[in-house]
Amino acid sequence: MLEVAGDREVYEPILQRLVGQVCHRTLACNSFKLRFETITKTADRGYIWIDPPWSLMYREQLITDSFLCPHYEEANYSQKFRQWCNLFSPLNQTVMTRYEFTDGGDLNLFFLHSYWLHIPAIAEELQDEDSDWYLHWYARIIKESS
Repeated sequence: MLEVAGDREVYEPILQRLVGQVCHRTLACNSFKLRFETITKTADRGYIWIDPPWSLMYREQLITDSFLCPHYEEANYSQKFRQWCNLFSPLNQTVMTRYEFTDGGDLNLFFLHSYWLHIPAIAEELQDEDSDWYLHWYARIIKESS
């Protein structure tokens, strides 16, 4: 059985382990993955997968959000997509400094130099029994074999 996306009890222990670790970002259209690593090879690695909606912020200023990703049918899509991807450079090889869950269930991930991701909670009325498999965001720890 899959955990409910954003379930604080399930994901907070994982997020705690990722704080202070170096992360790298990988984009897949308007979804992305933050891959975390530690200095020692014997330590755990992890990642956070994030699907829309989300917003990338610098201090209180919006840099971009999931809905601003160029559509693949647009003219000059490749060029527009590369330019949009460049907006995420601050999240490549940075450190997640902290996280917070809001009273409304949103998740904020904070990084060096005042960058942060806002991941709003998905309203329950938008979820139905056919989408029980869907996780808006989730975090995993990957154990390295000894």
